[in-house]
Amino acid sequence: MSESSRPVVQVHLKRLTLAEFIAQDPLLETSLLLKAIPKTLMPEFLTKAALRRVAKGASIYRKGDISGSLYLVLRGDVALQNATGVEAHRALKGEFFGESELVDPSPERRGSALAAADLDFAEFSAEYVASLLKRIPNLRGVLGETDAGRRQADGELDDFLNRW
Repeated sequence: MSESSRPVVQVHLKRLTLAEFIAQDPLLETSLLLKAIPKTLMPEFLTKAALRRVAKGASIYRKGDISGSLYLVLRGDVALQNATGVEAHRALKGEFFGESELVDPSPERRGSALAAADLDFAEFSAEYVASLLKRIPNLRGVLGETDAGRRQADGELDDFLNRW
């Protein structure tokens, strides 16, 4: 058989939608972010996500970047660095990050987010999240509780490190 007459097999990889991603992994259904979205808004919410995949070490955002999106970890984990560049938190599968500047508005990011492993995540635009905050009053509380916990831990970490 000549090179030109060999059969060609084309493989098309299907990208999963956020709904399919969640359906395949029951842990994602326990996400505080997903639980905060009313069932009536869930179909809309699931279609507004931009799904992303990055390799370990990739930057999602850096301190000083223009504030923006909210993110949901689908696979892997994210190292969240505080303003001094120290890893203060890890966002794991089903957890969200990027909430700080949405809860306490700031024109730029206060910290950085780096892929600590190969990472799949959903990204929701700041404009869309702002519209959700108007329509879902308790969503601000969910985002705010996580932000407050992370800020408290940042303060405690800074206090500890400054003792030495």
